[in-house]
Amino acid sequence: MHTLTISANGPVDYEFTVDGMLEPDTFGGDFAADSDDTLYEPDGPPSLGIRDTTGPRPEDAGGTRYVGDRFLVNAILLPLEINPEPGYDANVYLDEERVDPHTLSTTNLVRYDHSLMITANGPTEYELRVEGWMKPDTDSGDFSADSDDEPVQNGDGTMTVSDTTGPRPEDAGGLHFLGDRFRFTGRVEDFGLRYDTSEYDAHVYLDERNVHPNVVRYNWF
Repeated sequence: MHTLTISANGPVDYEFTVDGMLEPDTFGGDFAADSDDTLYEPDGPPSLGIRDTTGPRPEDAGGTRYVGDRFLVNAILLPLEINPEPGYDANVYLDEERVDPHTLSTTNLVRYDHSLMITANGPTEYELRVEGWMKPDTDSGDFSADSDDEPVQNGDGTMTVSDTTGPRPEDAGGLHFLGDRFRFTGRVEDFGLRYDTSEYDAHVYLDERNVHPNVVRYNWF
């Protein structure tokens, strides 16, 4: 998770939405989110948004006294609007580092916790659905996902990828293995493999460890 802090030395209105996970951080002292900072769903799941005011009260505003709100984010951050009242300053911090709020638009803050690789020595169909985020890993040679192996967002907070890997039938069998690899975060909702078990072998690697497909399917990790 990442931290996103909006601080100001006077009243400031702000609003932003994310395509993923967002929650108030209520343990940051003067820079903690308020307990009543309620999230809303601007476009339905997985989108979440927050609209609020922070900074000192007008009678305490100005100078070097800054107050703010802080949130925990693991998502693609959509445009952030921040509007301090005239005469006051407002700052945005991502992971405790000051940033330009305009550069945060469509910033991908997802941390991918796991890798999953499917390898086979013959044609193998697979399907993976996760409640969270997933992307193809295209930097692992013969075991990279193809550039067009893009997961599909299902509109309910899950993503699905389905494809075929392994050598072509004319090159199949023996020790010639090919595969696809993905990185993901969140809970696995479904995982399936389909191949000719009488002719070929397929293996599943979770975080570089050879595991039974049920380890992935039932989240035994």
